[in-house]
This record gives sequence, structure tokens and C-alpha cells, in this order.
Amino acid sequence: MGGGVMAEIMRIERNPSPIRAQVLENLRQAIIDRRLVPGQRLIERELIELTGVSRSSVREALRELAAEGLVTVIPNQGTVVTSLGVAEAQQLYQIRSALEGLAGRLFVEHASESDR
Repeated sequence: MGGGVMAEIMRIERNPSPIRAQVLENLRQAIIDRRLVPGQRLIERELIELTGVSRSSVREALRELAAEGLVTVIPNQGTVVTSLGVAEAQQLYQIRSALEGLAGRLFVEHASESDR
């Protein structure tokens, strides 16, 4: 994977949202945007170095991505970006957009004035 642009893309900011969620979102977006390409190996050690987070945060994010079907864990070989067809990628993006909209609506409905 290396440094440079990829390191800039993957760097985790220290802000209030959970670090695991940031790692997950950065990896998910990199896969959707094809900065991480189908078949590319995701090496934990490299991801830890690129993101600057703990091994457990990277592992949790990879587990979630595997559950979403974005990566495939191959026993004794590691994790690779899953090959998605165009239709699958579009469906995934539509689902994600719907969930983000729902999250925004729920926040507005349940947030206190100071949260808004």
C-alpha cells in the first residue's frame, strides 16, 4: 500500500466519533471509491501504520467490512477487497445513503438543543 496519497486518505483524526467507526468509514469509502481495488490484500500491519490506530480497531473494522461483504477473509492468507459487480456496488451505495438519511433524521428527532 505504501505512503503518500494512501497515507493521507487513511489517516485518522482525533475527534469525538469512535476511532473504530472512523477506521471503518475510511476503509469503506476507499473501497467504494476504488482507492482500494478488488483483489487487493489488506495487511493489518500496514493499515495500523497508515491509520495510526490500534490493532483491535483495525481488526474490528475489517470484521465489519467482512460482514458487509466488502472484504473477504481468506483463512491462512489474510483479507482482500471483495470483487463487487456494478449492480452490487450501486445497491450498497443506495442502502448506505438510506441509512445515513435515517441516522440524520433520528439525530434531529432525539437530539437536545445543545447537540444540534
